[in-house]
Amino acid sequence: MKTATGPSSPVSSSAFQQGQGVEQRLPAGQVTVSAPSDRNLGKWKDAGAQTVRSNCEVATASEVVILALKPQQFQGQWTERLPANKEVLYISVMAGISTGAIRDNIIGKGVLRGNAAVVRTMPNTPMMAGLGATVICADPYTPREHIEIAKLIFGAGNCLAEEVPETLVDAGGALVGCGPAFVYQFIEALADGAVAQGVPRDMANRLTAQMVLGAAKMVQTTGKHPGLLKDEVCSPAGTTIAGLHALKKGQNFNVAVMDAIEASTARSKQLNK
Repeated sequence: MKTATGPSSPVSSSAFQQGQGVEQRLPAGQVTVSAPSDRNLGKWKDAGAQTVRSNCEVATASEVVILALKPQQFQGQWTERLPANKEVLYISVMAGISTGAIRDNIIGKGVLRGNAAVVRTMPNTPMMAGLGATVICADPYTPREHIEIAKLIFGAGNCLAEEVPETLVDAGGALVGCGPAFVYQFIEALADGAVAQGVPRDMANRLTAQMVLGAAKMVQTTGKHPGLLKDEVCSPAGTTIAGLHALKKGQNFNVAVMDAIEASTARSKQLNK
């Protein structure tokens, strides 16, 4: 039900600020993970991390604690008060749970605000491929240096860590956190279309994934509006504009995608209630 991760021995914030890679600074042996059962801890043990059953044990020995659990597990079920009498950076990856709720429910009301920092994040599964995106915010009591540590962790490699006001975390989280699922469905549909036209399935999947990766890179590297890049592909009376015309028949494609982001944002806000 509850998972907290962090280095098993204190790691100075200056080490992070000096730009040392997180992978080099925190090998598996310096990470401690807590979970309610061995089933949850098995993969961490296999990776060389230390494992315990107590969240407080992790927090007491750590300088950075990652709160990685489902928001439904957080609400009303947190029975352990994590220590607030030492400088600890708590980083949440829970959808919909505000920094205020984290501070009040885990650390406790009335603690010395300067001793515990709370950062809320929403990363995504492409982090596993080193190409993730994360939105980050902090509560008013969190020092700037702790925010920078969180950005360094989630921005490692080729990942992007974008700091936003907390009012935008639900929408930003819906975009980066839920967006990959929408893209996967689009990739699947594109590949299905190619298969329907005779392209072998494995080849269709490879070509579609590479095409989407390249298109995303064009948006990043050119700085051009996606609409302009789209127009550059469309020649008069060509194959692309014919396909776009078909795409816009029936339910408007753009509206459907915008509705998906809106629905995910609304659900994220509900989780904090």
